[in-house]
Amino acid sequence: APRIAMEELKREVDTLLANVQQPNETLQTRSLEKIMVLSKRPDQKNLRLKLITRTVWYLIDNPHYTAGLLKVFASTFLVYDDVQLYTLKAVQQMIRAHQPGNTARGMLSRDDMPPATVSMESFCRNMVALLLQVRSIERPERFFYEDEQPQGDVDLDEAAQPAVGQKHPRSAKDKKLQPQTYGKEFGHAWREFLLLPLPRDVVKAALQHMELNVLPAVQTPLMFAEFLTGAAQSGGLVGLLALNGLFVLITKHGYDYPPFYTQLYALLTAETLRSRYLPRFFYLLDIFLSSRALPAYMVAAFAKRLGRLAMTSSVPATLTCLAVIRNLCLRHPAVRPLIQKPQTGPAAPGSSAPLADVHPAATGGPVDEKAVPGTSRYDGFLPDEPDLAKCNALQSSLWEVAHLRSHHYAAVAQMARVFEEPLTPDEWDVTHFARLATKDLFGREVTRPLQAGSAPLAIFPPVHLLKTLPPKTSLPALSEAVSTRPAAPAAPGAAPAVDECFAMFR
Repeated sequence: APRIAMEELKREVDTLLANVQQPNETLQTRSLEKIMVLSKRPDQKNLRLKLITRTVWYLIDNPHYTAGLLKVFASTFLVYDDVQLYTLKAVQQMIRAHQPGNTARGMLSRDDMPPATVSMESFCRNMVALLLQVRSIERPERFFYEDEQPQGDVDLDEAAQPAVGQKHPRSAKDKKLQPQTYGKEFGHAWREFLLLPLPRDVVKAALQHMELNVLPAVQTPLMFAEFLTGAAQSGGLVGLLALNGLFVLITKHGYDYPPFYTQLYALLTAETLRSRYLPRFFYLLDIFLSSRALPAYMVAAFAKRLGRLAMTSSVPATLTCLAVIRNLCLRHPAVRPLIQKPQTGPAAPGSSAPLADVHPAATGGPVDEKAVPGTSRYDGFLPDEPDLAKCNALQSSLWEVAHLRSHHYAAVAQMARVFEEPLTPDEWDVTHFARLATKDLFGREVTRPLQAGSAPLAIFPPVHLLKTLPPKTSLPALSEAVSTRPAAPAAPGAAPAVDECFAMFR
């Protein structure tokens, strides 16, 4: 009779697992709940891990996988600590079976596998969604299976530490309940998963949660150093997110990675500033450059690269670049001479006193490229040099900031003029500017109330409604006439103060 009952139970479980892979989401959910209820039977205690492994396998390797089904499993069953531990063990077996060249199935036979499977890319996307639902456990408290729960009010921390001179045996169940066990299985599951050939979007999803959800929950975070190092070399957003994880390993776990800032410098490109991840990029960039122990040549190289990018970027990106440059100058006094260097080239447009060296290309002057290859006699900076120590940033100056004082957008010009005065000790929040969008700035400008006569509609106030030029007036003569006419007086309120300019964005 017991054998017949077990065979009937197995057929019932097989039917429910088959229903999990049906296209009907309601049928999937009901079958999943029924399987988990059956796993609570006392006669299933020794087969519990196998049953949950099969359930998770049918759930993830599912042609009709839905986010709603995973949400039900996570919100209903993964909230229990013991179910989470079984799930992590099941995940490791599934990942090992999907690794290239590995044909092992663990405790499961071919008949226990789902009949229909998905591609490797879909499997990786479903698996990372499951792993992101697993939370770190500091102390196991909630149990789905009553026979797994400790009897009475037991302090696991005290139970794990015997009195001085005494020893007590630790059962397998006590060992399983320790938080260290959860951290170990959690780390092994992630490590096995990251060995798979992951699509780029899955790598991004994993890296985005690496700092807050993965590294703090594992016992040995340095096990992810190889993965993060490889991802950092790929560049782009993946490289930036990988550098974020490496930064945690370097600052908190003593990991040594010398090319960190070289790879970060290589990410400062025009393509990066046009990406939709601009706020996150500048947020991480400001954190990476927050250490006051960085050498001056390194900080100067970042300031020069940001200045070059600010000249050709959108208004939000230009504002953010200037904010980062100001923070760098505030943190590192050795970089401030780049602002106040004596001028060696033409003055910046609209500047009465030179603030810094101005590249002749910024003002239309002649360029001499014969002195040093890749440079001019006005600027010794090598923008294409990947080595921060060899790009000659300290031999240059921030003429880009002086040039931006004549920017077409008033807020950029006002921010560039901030460098003319002594810097206040407060750092700026770079993400405040990085979150701006061009359409938002345009909307603020067209809706900003203006006083009568303060809107600059022409270079000079009009005198006649229609006025034609004499037929013999030449273009050079017209240009000379325009250049010799006196400038119109500034209208009231046309040049708001710096504080007012920044307050407009808040």
